[in-house]
Amino acid sequence: ARNMFELGLLGLSQAIQQNVFGPEWEFFGIGAVESGDRIGLGGGAHLELLKRQKQGSYGKLLGEHDVGLALMCTPHPSLVPLEMASAGLITVTNSFETKTADEMSALSANLITVPPSLKGVVEGLEVAVGRSEEFDERVRNSRVEWSRDWEESFGPKVVESIVELLDAT
Repeated sequence: ARNMFELGLLGLSQAIQQNVFGPEWEFFGIGAVESGDRIGLGGGAHLELLKRQKQGSYGKLLGEHDVGLALMCTPHPSLVPLEMASAGLITVTNSFETKTADEMSALSANLITVPPSLKGVVEGLEVAVGRSEEFDERVRNSRVEWSRDWEESFGPKVVESIVELLDAT
């Protein structure tokens, strides 16, 4: 439920009905236990479900796509939209409490953060498709402003703060 899969399917279906995507677009979902399943999206389109990949092949696969859709009902950004954005995909994700459009776009301009609603998802997909051919921008924005250093993320100051919070409870 926290992956908001159904909302994503409805958003894709409605975007197809509204001609946000032309007939040249193909739709893939990654993370299935087994490959081969297809979900009809209407208008002759379908979502082909792909099996989970090892990290290296997953990154390569993402780089072969233009638009990402990664919804998550959580206050944290989630790794999937960050992975998609860093692979150069214009990625639609949803807002949630402190996970705002401003906060997410500060991580990468490849992230389009919309309200977690059908209208929000469809509007986000429309923007993403419109920006999908801005290849230089997509590459430029693929550097996600996110810590990649253990000491920076969990250095002594952070650990000290965590210990203080734990001691206060």
